[in-house]
Amino acid sequence: MKIWSNSEDARHRIWSLQDVFKASINDYLFIDNSLRELEKYVGNILDRKTAEAVIELVCKCHARLMDLGAENDITSDHYFKKCLTYLEADNYGAASSMISQIHSVVESFLSGCLIIRVDATAQDYLSREKLFGDMVYKKFPETRKDIFESGMCYAYDRYTACVLHTLRVIEVATRRITKRASIIKALANKKDKSGNSLVFSPKDGLGQKASKLHDAADYIRGKKQEKLRSAAMHIKSIASALRNPTMHTEREFTEKEAKLAMDNANMLMNDLCCV
Repeated sequence: MKIWSNSEDARHRIWSLQDVFKASINDYLFIDNSLRELEKYVGNILDRKTAEAVIELVCKCHARLMDLGAENDITSDHYFKKCLTYLEADNYGAASSMISQIHSVVESFLSGCLIIRVDATAQDYLSREKLFGDMVYKKFPETRKDIFESGMCYAYDRYTACVLHTLRVIEVATRRITKRASIIKALANKKDKSGNSLVFSPKDGLGQKASKLHDAADYIRGKKQEKLRSAAMHIKSIASALRNPTMHTEREFTEKEAKLAMDNANMLMNDLCCV
């Protein structure tokens, strides 16, 4: 189960506070425990030794809060630094007062954060820039953003969006491979019914491009032939199973279908890297 807010403002904040959502529950527990511990020192900082212990606790709590996305929260940052200044100056009364203020501003910050629980099984897809492997990341830089987003959408249970990003990856990669000179030359050896050489057309859909890539593979030798045929089959199956249905606005995809789309795209992209 995931927790979402229905307000438009909250939906914008979900994506502007992504660092918060990558955090572990342990981060929140640490801050909560630190605040409770700091409260015990209010009015009880009487010597330098105690002040040093409070300084260490304040610094750790502040650092963890920054990791949670509070680097732009000027108010909480101000109170933490002010408290440290008082402690360093041995102004323990003012430091105690500031600790009380810290508790309030941190609670205010955390109450404004929206939390999404990501299942442990989906964490492998979260924030993975190289979700399809190093070779795909290196050879198809134009697909990096959509591959990254497909993983993020899968992790957040946005399966239809995941499929859409995955299809964009496939379309971009297919378009590029059909522009490769060696592939175009190989396809030209294949003749249509009128005896004309086959060519890739801008009007070709994914299924048509897949068929032509399969034809081109007949005139390519070695391991590249096997990889191109495999890629063509992946493109054709994806086109028939996903491409056309996705264009219907009422179509929604399940977790199983999104996973299947990503797995097929992964195999396809790695095949294309070897062509």
